Amino acid sequence: VAKLNNVLVEKIHQLSLQMISETKFAGRLGVLEKSLTHDFKADCAVLVLFKPPREVSGAHRVPFLRVVDRKDPTLGPFASFLKSKTTRCGPMNSEQWATLFESEADTVGSAVMLPLGEKCKQGFLVIGSYDVDHFHPGMRIDLLNRLGELVSVALEQHPDAVQGRAS
Repeated sequence: VAKLNNVLVEKIHQLSLQMISETKFAGRLGVLEKSLTHDFKADCAVLVLFKPPREVSGAHRVPFLRVVDRKDPTLGPFASFLKSKTTRCGPMNSEQWATLFESEADTVGSAVMLPLGEKCKQGFLVIGSYDVDHFHPGMRIDLLNRLGELVSVALEQHPDAVQGRAS
């Protein structure tokens, strides 16, 4: 377990370095998506941001990004998660799968949902696995929380995101 944790810490560190060195907001999103699928071996991932579209314009080309209004009715299946504002691991209900993963919904077995920003202010990140036991409610989430904090800060602190000039 200690060796696995060390590997995960190193992956999070490398992701940190890559994200902060990226000069464009869309580039940071691309780095995140690539790292999740290649370094962390996620089977699928979706980043849901609540920012107004003008603040993430140009970033729409990043396939795993969904920009929605926090009050969008399609987020109904996530009401409990958004209210709790805490990381969740395990199976998702079929409405959640269909909302996020569309064509892959039938193949995702488990996921982790990470809140981004205080009280999910920015949105949330969902990382899915085809393995139903990969993410489970009893697993430790401290390193997953660190990943969520990293993503939140890297996206919030980027000048394009803050000033609404994403490209």
